[in-house]
Amino acid sequence: MRAEAERFWSATADKAKDERVVKDGMLVSLITRLKARTAQLVETNKGKEPLKYVHGQKMMIPGLEKELTGMKVGDEKHITVKPEDGYGKINPQAVQEVPRENPGRML
Repeated sequence: MRAEAERFWSATADKAKDERVVKDGMLVSLITRLKARTAQLVETNKGKEPLKYVHGQKMMIPGLEKELTGMKVGDEKHITVKPEDGYGKINPQAVQEVPRENPGRML
C-alpha cells in the first residue's frame, strides 16, 4: 500500500453492552481490519491479541483516535482516515528506490 492511500479501519471493542465510552486516559483494546482502497485486506488482528493503547496519549494516528473518541465499549465502526489525518501526504522528494537484491547497501 502506498503512503497516500487512505486507510480503512474497522474497530470493535472487547465487551458488549458496556456504557463506558472511549475518552482520554482510557486503556482501549481494538480488534482491527485494515483495508486498502480496493477493499483488499492488508492487515488484521482478528483471532489474535487485541491492539491496546491509552487514548489521548498520541499513541495512534490522529484521524483514527479522533474517530474512536466517544465510541461505547462493544461498538463497531468503519473508519476512513485521510492521509493528512494519518501519516501525512507523500513527499515525492523523500521517496528513494532501493534495489530488491541488496537493500542494506543503500544504508
